[in-house]
Amino acid sequence: MLNWHTGWSWWGWLGMSISMVIFWGLVIWGIVVLMRYLTTPEKSAASSLQNNVTPDRVLAERFARGEIDDQEYAHTREILRSNDQDVQKPGVEGTPREQEVETVTH
Repeated sequence: MLNWHTGWSWWGWLGMSISMVIFWGLVIWGIVVLMRYLTTPEKSAASSLQNNVTPDRVLAERFARGEIDDQEYAHTREILRSNDQDVQKPGVEGTPREQEVETVTH
């Protein structure tokens, strides 16, 4: 008799099917990762400056989220504004923060 059953067994077909699903899954995953990489803006210092991230804005966002209360918000805002207006007092050495700590401790 002739050996008419020379094809693959069931595990061969199963292995081929699973391999095909894995292959196309990897192709689709690669396309998704590539598209996300190409369309996501960079997270660098330059991009944060372009988005106008300032200390005042960060403080306002923290206040809006409820991370700080109104007293801490007002106090920190005053410190930020005083640092913007008067970076260093004339005739006094040290940074404004060091000056503030020195006046509180004395």
